[in-house]
Amino acid sequence: MNLLERSWLLIVTPQALSSTTLGLFLKVIDLGLGLHAEAFPPENVLLFFKVMYFYSIFIIAAYSFIKLSIGFFLLRLADRTKWRPFLIAMLSKSE
Repeated sequence: MNLLERSWLLIVTPQALSSTTLGLFLKVIDLGLGLHAEAFPPENVLLFFKVMYFYSIFIIAAYSFIKLSIGFFLLRLADRTKWRPFLIAMLSKSE
């Protein structure tokens, strides 16, 4: 895999994960998120927790890829500075 393919992968993957989490969040709002506990429909409780389970998995993955994308962008900017070793160490620990 060459550098251009890796760059596109770091752009497309966070975008897809973020779009998925947005869709799941809208579904959870439709199920009753934000309502008072007494106004929450009892028939939606099980489906609500199922959707929230997958939402939490996708949001963690999305944040991880977004942080990696920002880190690699900063690595390009910090080509010959004192922060380059720090950025490389942070990116190697997050993978």
